Amino acid sequence: MIKKIKKTIFFKAGFPLLIFLIFFTLLIIFNYQKAQKALKDNSSPEIKIFLTTFPQDIKAKNTQTFNWQIDTPNTYTTSQTAVYYGSQSNSGQLNPQDSPQDQKYTHYTTDYLHGAFFLPDTFSSSAEFPLPGQIYYRAYANINGQHYWTDEYHFTITSLPTTSSETTSNEAVK
Repeated sequence: MIKKIKKTIFFKAGFPLLIFLIFFTLLIIFNYQKAQKALKDNSSPEIKIFLTTFPQDIKAKNTQTFNWQIDTPNTYTTSQTAVYYGSQSNSGQLNPQDSPQDQKYTHYTTDYLHGAFFLPDTFSSSAEFPLPGQIYYRAYANINGQHYWTDEYHFTITSLPTTSSETTSNEAVK
């Protein structure tokens, strides 16, 4: 009889408690998933910047053209976009806090340095390279105060071959 009374008390008191705990746990899981979905929906949009053509090796004193594209899911503007380049590599992934002033690149294209350029769009800019050497470069854009960079690439500038007329004129200077 005592065992029967204990079972009855358990079912009277324990069963509703068990149902409540299951319901409460499911409510927590549902709210967690709802919050995760809201965070994902409110996360910053995916903005991509990439080079569309890659400069080839060139001779010194020639011009190189850079073409890049900025893709955004909505209409944005950029206040500045350029190709930054120099003779020192700045390898590694750059993130939105990495400003151009903090990088090793000593030169940049100037066509789109100041303004309000609507995105998505493609850009093209040229630069002259007077001296031989290795050039490292990446495209850059400032969008809503965030810095977006492509990966780093490089090309080689070779010296111009000296011709017999140049040799003669150089000897005349000596």
